[in-house]
Amino acid sequence: MKYITNNEAKSIENELNALPDNIGIDDLKNNDGLTLLHMATFKNQQKAFNQIILSAKTKYEGKRNFKNIIRNWVNQKTHKDSFSALHYASYRGNTEMAQVLLDLGADIKTKN
Repeated sequence: MKYITNNEAKSIENELNALPDNIGIDDLKNNDGLTLLHMATFKNQQKAFNQIILSAKTKYEGKRNFKNIIRNWVNQKTHKDSFSALHYASYRGNTEMAQVLLDLGADIKTKN
């Protein structure tokens, strides 16, 4: 997504707010299984990452299984290499992203 590459938080917010109710942020991934979180962490785009997290919290807040939805989302793995967003944040040395992911339930013991 070009908005992630360009670190355009406002454009990301607008796009995610325009999603129909039946499409979740956790459903958005490319053919390789990369979610928006994977893309933002791999590209080390902090503003984009923060906006994606905020949009997800806003979309799912108040749902009965909010914590499980978010935990499952942050632990999704890519198809080919089984990388999680936490793997990418760690690879990039971005401790701020890694801590946010851990706070949201990322599995520190996950393997690729």
